[in-house]
Amino acid sequence: RARGSPVPFWAMSLEQSFVKKLGELNASSLSIQTLSNWMSFNQSSSEVLSKTWSSEIQKAKPDRKITLLYLANDVIQQSRKKGNKYKEQIGKHLL
Repeated sequence: RARGSPVPFWAMSLEQSFVKKLGELNASSLSIQTLSNWMSFNQSSSEVLSKTWSSEIQKAKPDRKITLLYLANDVIQQSRKKGNKYKEQIGKHLL
């Protein structure tokens, strides 16, 4: 692999993949729901993904923070319906 060339998506860790997806996230409902569904699919890694989300929201500019909060809201709403752990995990980072 040449220096500076992008890492193939399949070679990334889950956390790296999530950071990339967060970078591509926009405020559209489709974008938020798509990433929220991906997070739900990867709920076994909810602790790592929630910590990563928290780190990214702390670094984000105000407009970007709103989009990341919309994502958290969607994930938490799904969590309530599906019984996964995101409600607890994201809640730890909001308080």
